Amino acid sequence: MEAVWRYLTLAKFLPFLELRALWMCRLGTLVDQYEGSLPYKTRESMIANDLTWKSMFEGRPELQEQLAGAADRNVADGRNILVVNCWFSGETESQQMWNTYVGSADGVALRSTLMRLEQSILVKQARK
Repeated sequence: MEAVWRYLTLAKFLPFLELRALWMCRLGTLVDQYEGSLPYKTRESMIANDLTWKSMFEGRPELQEQLAGAADRNVADGRNILVVNCWFSGETESQQMWNTYVGSADGVALRSTLMRLEQSILVKQARK
């Protein structure tokens, strides 16, 4: 089972322990403009589906216009409403991730698996 890692400064780790919750941020606030973008094949498939729907609305230009660019709008809208918590996938710790997310501050690296991470989130949601 592949490991996943979360790198945190001590200042971010202490509230994690206290609240027993993951901090989520809006996808659009991340520096990488490609975070949350669609893989090429997925985007092409969505566009093909949109074209199929578009042909069903002949004579309804207002509906055809709504379908034009729907795949790209979904990504743009998603960056404004989706929240994420970023983990690194790999069997060993990553010095680059330490440098990026912790820097010279004191910090911790949480190690889990996707299955354990998913189970802990589902358990937390079930308790609400």
